[in-house]
Amino acid sequence: IITEENGKTLAESKAELRRAIENVEVACGIPTMMQGYNLEDVARGIDRKWVRDLYGFAMKPTVGFYFRVPLETAIGRVLTARDGFKFYEAGLDLGLSDDSVESFRLFQGRIISEYEKMIPEFGLTVIDATLSVEVQQAQVRQIVKIHLENANELRLRP
Repeated sequence: IITEENGKTLAESKAELRRAIENVEVACGIPTMMQGYNLEDVARGIDRKWVRDLYGFAMKPTVGFYFRVPLETAIGRVLTARDGFKFYEAGLDLGLSDDSVESFRLFQGRIISEYEKMIPEFGLTVIDATLSVEVQQAQVRQIVKIHLENANELRLRP
């Protein structure tokens, strides 16, 4: 399509497509920068507004996904994948509990609370992460497809 509609060579079209994919990957990473480890900071008591302002320069993405999973499911998944919790992911540095599972539950509960607050603030699209990976992927693809179609319609308007 790029070659036919824009008169580019196949090599130029491939390069343009690679750049577009890179742009999408970067754009998809912005919500992670805005959320990610910063939510751990907020859960540790760092001022929420300060953390938000830190990444205030970032443009709001067209769509951001929040893969919601119940805390007990997350605990089961982590303990199935490895022998235990990492020190900081369990919030053991905060002294919430001497028991790593309970500390994880309390600390990650704070992080989940912050994510829930971000849903309306950033317009996150919630995906049920208890569904199979295939179903989650199909949902994400459908949502992204709609956004791409809308973007294409905007681009083609005179």
